Amino acid sequence: MKMITCEKLAAMLGGKIIFGRGSVKISDAEENSALVKKGLAFFCVIGRTTDGHKYASDAAARGASCIVVSREIPGLKAACVIKVNDVREALYKTVDYFYGEYRKKVRVIGITGTKGKTTTAYLAAAMLKEAEGKEQSMIGTVEYRVGKKAVTSNNTTPSNLAIHRIIKQSAIKKIKYLVMEVSSHGLDQDRIKNIKLASAVITNVTRDHFDYHGNYENYLAAKLKIVKCIEKSGVLIVNTDDPGAMKFISAAKKAGIKTATCSLKKDADISAVEYSLSRSGMDVKLLLKNRPVSLSCTMTGEHNISNIMCAISAVIKFAGINAVIKAVKKFKGVAGRMEIVYAKEITVIVDFAHTADSIEKVLEVANEIKTGRVIMLFGAGGNKDRGKRPMMGAAAAKLADVVVVTSDNPRMEDPGEIIKDIAEGIKRKDNIYLEPDRKKAIRLAVNMAQKEDIVILAGKGHETYQDVMGKKTHFSDQEEARAALKKRGKK
Repeated sequence: MKMITCEKLAAMLGGKIIFGRGSVKISDAEENSALVKKGLAFFCVIGRTTDGHKYASDAAARGASCIVVSREIPGLKAACVIKVNDVREALYKTVDYFYGEYRKKVRVIGITGTKGKTTTAYLAAAMLKEAEGKEQSMIGTVEYRVGKKAVTSNNTTPSNLAIHRIIKQSAIKKIKYLVMEVSSHGLDQDRIKNIKLASAVITNVTRDHFDYHGNYENYLAAKLKIVKCIEKSGVLIVNTDDPGAMKFISAAKKAGIKTATCSLKKDADISAVEYSLSRSGMDVKLLLKNRPVSLSCTMTGEHNISNIMCAISAVIKFAGINAVIKAVKKFKGVAGRMEIVYAKEITVIVDFAHTADSIEKVLEVANEIKTGRVIMLFGAGGNKDRGKRPMMGAAAAKLADVVVVTSDNPRMEDPGEIIKDIAEGIKRKDNIYLEPDRKKAIRLAVNMAQKEDIVILAGKGHETYQDVMGKKTHFSDQEEARAALKKRGKK
């Protein structure tokens, strides 16, 4: 086990010991006081919503061998207290010390974008699994996984320390690759600052998270930070169908990073020559650097063709073309991403779409494959970007035959007020239903469906909860859809 004395740690961090003994030895870092134990150094990181200094005494009580602070805390007693100028930067340096050797053994592929991150990440991981003959590691919206061992994720992109622990576990298990979804929050907060990406993907950038970023310019700037995280021999994959593509290509060129492009509509390093879509899947013919490649897949939709091309571009040099083709053919999709829950007399689909653009994309796919009507159920999250709500309503009303507006994690807001915001964007009167109870709304949508209709339950995707007034209760669109289908037609 790698160790360091507090004296040497203080010198490495450019800080000074203000209490305790420099001879105390440290075996790892920690940023969550609840997880502190003897031998760990607790770092009082100052975040957006809380200050780690508030938890210094708790960390000391739990046996922290060292506390790293940026200001003195009266009465704080620990085996050692080190004062530094910037605790976050000090934590990066400490992480480098304890985990740097493991980073050299695992190649990290980063995927960012407003839509498509999760599906692209799972595709890339499947391709690498096919090439390596075993599961690789993943970090993302649905789960964190090291080989076959997975846990439910808390954030799309966890803290820098948490990422490094997954890298270490991967290296110990001799796993070569980690595929990681990189959120705009993660980029803005430098959670991957000291991690070099072997390849990075930008799927697209459309309006999202304005409650955090404020506007599109700030959101785009956060996404652009991924370019600085790519190693010099790495590559940035850009979907040139996205309006912001040239900004990423220009940033990569300025940084001396190679780019690879993909497109449904233009000439690119990987482009779609022809394709056919159906409810059961799609057949796609791609041109990969002037080489024709034919693929069959159980997923459907133009957006998924883009996801496939992005994933191929990210891992082709590691996995090879044969593994890529086999992986796509075997790929069954991702929970809550255009997931077909039922497909008999009617089709019921669960999807994570929660922005105007993603609603448009899902409905475009449904309209492409429909033989009946499209019934769209969705809501908008509370205490989030209010400006997108009427835009979501407008998108649904424009492209769906029937619209059911309901609740989707209202949090601390009144569900009725959120629905009113959404309804402001709906200009038509026919086939519009407002039902704040999501369970009742799902029953309504399923019961009104006629033969050949497609019912889309959007917004929650893989989530298994409703967040109402600060309390999370179990709720699954998949479960509720199956329950509604079971009772369908019964009085």
